[in-house]
Parts: sequence; structure tokens; C-alpha cells
Amino acid sequence: MINNFLEKIVRLKQKSSRSPEKTLEELKKEAANINISRRSFKKVLLKENPEGGINIIAEIKKASPSQGMITEKPIKELGRIYAEAGADAVSVLCEEKYFLGHPADLKKVKSVYKGPVLMKDFVISERQIYNGYIHSADAILLIKAILSNRDYIKLYDRAKRLGLNILVEVHSLRELETALNLNRPDIIGVNVRDLNTFEIKPEFHFKLAKKIPAGIVKVAESGIKSNRRVQELKEAGYDALLIGESIASSRYPAGKIKELKSI
Repeated sequence: MINNFLEKIVRLKQKSSRSPEKTLEELKKEAANINISRRSFKKVLLKENPEGGINIIAEIKKASPSQGMITEKPIKELGRIYAEAGADAVSVLCEEKYFLGHPADLKKVKSVYKGPVLMKDFVISERQIYNGYIHSADAILLIKAILSNRDYIKLYDRAKRLGLNILVEVHSLRELETALNLNRPDIIGVNVRDLNTFEIKPEFHFKLAKKIPAGIVKVAESGIKSNRRVQELKEAGYDALLIGESIASSRYPAGKIKELKSI
């Protein structure tokens, strides 16, 4: 069961799909005429860190329902800061109403950042995938909690055929087992934020890490603020960490990225 907030977002996405600015066929035609070299999200997450740290996916998040406004910095400026700080990949929150993002933010980041960029949104339709593709995403997020098994497989396969990497986000052992049984995704993100209460349950990082088979890229999400936690997650077998608010809300986000990478 997902909470009222997620239900609101899903209903909003469903409504926009029923009255789209562009039809799916129009987006497909536009995508067919785009020639962009995609950057490998998966490859970057697996690379060895020469200083012994861990790969960081730094998230650009302007606002959130739980925190309100997080940063006033322009998207392009944040992309430049993250690049200079050595972020291994960048996640861009593209949801418009509650997080004040937009798919166009992807292009802004890619104009100043040379690594792979993840479109983070509440994806429920092929239209959103094509929209991310058109706006230069290298990878997309699929949240298993908001997708039926049928829709999950359909959207995963569509993104794969477009040449995008997919980060499959799970919040429980049940969701993890379902994803593994359906298609054994290349990259799995364990998000320890409870979807009903927004409470962080850090122990889930360690419980679920043990259940992810070898050969799958492991990403830890949410509640990561200290070097100690970074070290613990690396020792637990994670290949990368997706870190949002502790970086985006910092007065010196570049310094925060460098600090978290220097374990």
C-alpha cells in the first residue's frame, strides 16, 4: 500500500498522460530523430575509486514535500558545482509539482557535466521515458512500489530498447524478490525511506544488501549523511550511494561531496 502523497503524485501523472502536451506517437517520432551519445550509468557505478572511497550519485533536488524549499541555486550552477566536486553521476529530480523539477533540467545539467545523468521521477508511462530520452537522460529510475508487475516489465523493456540504463528502486524484501523474479535488473537501489511515514529505516540497507545477488550493481539511497555511514555501506557491498538532501541543502555542496567521497 502506498501513502496518500504517492497516490497524489501517481494520480497527477495519470492525469497528465490523459491530456498530454504531446502524444506518445509524437514523442516517438521526435526521439527517432535525436542523435545523442548516451553515457553509461552502470559503468560509472562499477568503476574503482582510486582513493578507496565509493562512487557518489549526487542528486539535484530543489524542494521536497517533507523539507520544503531545499536550495535556491540554479540547476546549471548546481551541475557545475557537482562536476567540479567530482560527483561520479548526477541524479536530477524532474517531478514538477512537489519537487519543483522539470525534464528540461536534464539538458541544463548535461551542458556543464560530463558524467552520466539519471532522470529521477515517478515514472508510470512510456511517455515519461521518451520525454527523459528526448531531454538527454542517460538512465531512468523505476520505483517498483508504484508499478504493477506488468507495467514494470513494459517500462523496463522500453527504456532498455532505447539504450538507457535503469535504476530499479525497492523499499522492502518483497519488492526486491519480485524484481529479481521478474527480470533480474542490472542496477538495484535500496531506498530506506518508509513510503507511508517518510521515516528513515537505515537497517534495511544492510538487510537487503545481503539479498541482492552478485553481479547486480547495488545502490544505497536515503539517510546517508556521514562518512561513518558511507564506510558502513561500502563494507556492506554497495557499489554507489545516491545522496540528495545532505548535499543539496548544504551551504557548500562541493565540500559535502568531497567529504563523503573521502572515507
